[in-house]
Formats: sequence, C-alpha cells, structure tokens
Amino acid sequence: MKLFLALAVCLQLFTSWAMALNSYVAVACNGQEALAVAELAVDHINKDRKHGYKLSLDRIENAQEMKEANETTVHYLDIDVRETKCPGLSNKPLKDCEIRSFRETKVEGDCKVIVETKSGAPGHVKGYKCEISTDSAGDVFEKCPECPHLILKSSTEAQHAVQVSLEKFNQISNHKHNFELEEVTRASSKGLRTPVLVEYIIRETPCARDSLVCPTIALLDPDHGFCAATITPVNSTDETIEVACELYTSKVVEGTGIVAAPAEEGGAAPAEEGGAALAAKAGGEAAMAPGDVQEAEVHASPAAPDTGSTSLEPEKSAGTTLPKRKRSADESSESSEEQIAGTGKQIIHFPDLPADPITCPTKHKYPEHQ
Repeated sequence: MKLFLALAVCLQLFTSWAMALNSYVAVACNGQEALAVAELAVDHINKDRKHGYKLSLDRIENAQEMKEANETTVHYLDIDVRETKCPGLSNKPLKDCEIRSFRETKVEGDCKVIVETKSGAPGHVKGYKCEISTDSAGDVFEKCPECPHLILKSSTEAQHAVQVSLEKFNQISNHKHNFELEEVTRASSKGLRTPVLVEYIIRETPCARDSLVCPTIALLDPDHGFCAATITPVNSTDETIEVACELYTSKVVEGTGIVAAPAEEGGAAPAEEGGAALAAKAGGEAAMAPGDVQEAEVHASPAAPDTGSTSLEPEKSAGTTLPKRKRSADESSESSEEQIAGTGKQIIHFPDLPADPITCPTKHKYPEHQ
C-alpha cells in the first residue's frame, strides 16, 4: 500500500513537471514585458531582504511564460543583479543608488524568479532564489593592487574599527539615546598598519545619552542607522577615527536625518546629499569576506496578491512581434531547487530552461569593471 502511494505521488509530480515544461514559452529578453516583470521582481526582492544592500537589475538571461486560466500568466525569469551602495533599510530610490564598483570588489548575483500577472491586477512574486557572490580577492589584486581588499567582518581589525567608531558617534550625536551594533555589513583594508574601512547597521537603545541609568526594557520601535567609518593608525598607540551615520526613524513615515561625525584631518566617509542612504567614499569593500559566496534562501510568497508591488500591464513595442516558441520536455530540465512554504505546503519549482537563442540573454547594463 505504501509503495502504491509513493508511486502515485511520484507519477503526479512527474506529470505536473512535464506539463509545466511543455507549457512554458520563450519570450524575448529585450521585450518590454520581460523588463517590467524583472523590475517588479527586483523591487520585491529588495523589500524582502533582511540584510545587506539593495540589488539592481543588470541583465535578463532567460524569460519564459505560461498562460493559465482567468487571463493569468506565470513568468519565469533568470536575471543577473549587481549590489548597490544603498543599505536595504534605506528609502532611497533604486535609480539613485550607486553600483558597487570593481575597485570596491563588486558583488553580483543570479536570481531565478516566478512572477504571476493578471490583466488589470498587481503583479505577484510567487517565489525567488538568489545566489550572491563577490569577485575573488585574486582577481581584484591582479587588476587593482592598490585597491582595499576584503577582510573578515569578525576579524580583530574590523571589530575594533566598529567599536571605536560607534563609541565616537554616540559621544557626538544629537540623538537622545545611544545606539548599539546590529550588524557589520562590510570591512576592508589594504594591509597591516593601513586604514580599516567598515560599514555597519546600528539600532537605538533605551539608554539615554545624558544618564548613567540604562533601562532594561528594550524599545518597541527603535530607530536604525547606517554607518561608514575609517580608522587610520597613526602610530603604535594612536589612531584617527572618522565616522558618518545616517539614521532611519521608524516613527516618522517621511524623511530621515543625517547625523555625521565631523571629518578629521585626512577626510571621513561622507554622507551623500539628498539621499536616504550613506555611501562611504573612503575606499571600498564588499558585503562578504574574501571568497565568500552567499546563497540567499529560496522564498515562496503567499498566494495573496503582493500589495506592495506596482500594477503590471505588459507592454509591447509598436510594430514588434516578440519571438516565441515552445520548449519540449526533452530539451529542458527541472532544477532540484524547491521551497515548501506556508501551511499549505506549497511547492515552488524553479525551472532550468534554455534561453531563446536569438534575443537572450540581453547585454549587461553595467560594464564588468564599473
């Protein structure tokens, strides 16, 4: 009996898999419809990410669609993304976020996304899977020996830089409470006895700056901030500390305030004017330690419409017919990646389908050495 049930389940999964492969249709990666779906997916991923920096669409590698009932279309996209200098908690528009350059050890990734659209309704991201990685230290050093290289965020140098810069910020800020470290996002240096550059997220504590008594009850709605600091050794016992932080208040919907430490001689990491994020200019470093490859979790969204997404009406260029052709089961393979999410045990499959050879993939938006 158990064997029979197992065979029945396997047959059902195989049937649905084969039907899905036969039903996907290749669409042009340079079409307006694919671009709109890709931008919708990147916006969703940025809102959903809990750590690191915002991502920007670099190119579309593959675009497929499957028509379903009730004017619903399921889109499968394979896209390349690049990391920006805007932290994830920033409200700064993505178009204003600077890309992490090669000289700062660029960070890039590959994302597979499943997006559902319906005429007249907001697009809904059903699930995504991203693999994010940095350039190797060897490649960076070979092409840019003078560039800062990545160091471990848990290293003694990085932890010391965070500690002394945060202490300084708490001393000079005009906020009523002190802040504590929440997460170190990046760290770099050129080597022994050279400046150490760190970026990190801070969280408001209940400890008042002008009081020696600190409440033990945590704040229910603390402010957060993003700091960039450069610690430069002067001699064996002295160092200069340059730090700039931008605060993001959760108590005010509009507007954020920049609270920055005065730059000491030699220049600090300045805050960008008019933006919601702070991008340090005093050198560069990537979000992960040397050689790290960060694979983001596979995410499956609830079946309800994504109210945070913009309405998606597919557009077609005037006078242009998008090339389409069916993919047969024997020229496709199903990825083993899947996510069981929610109480309904929904399974999200990320197909591994060959791209259209004529219009896919599109060109990179950002040059490799930018």
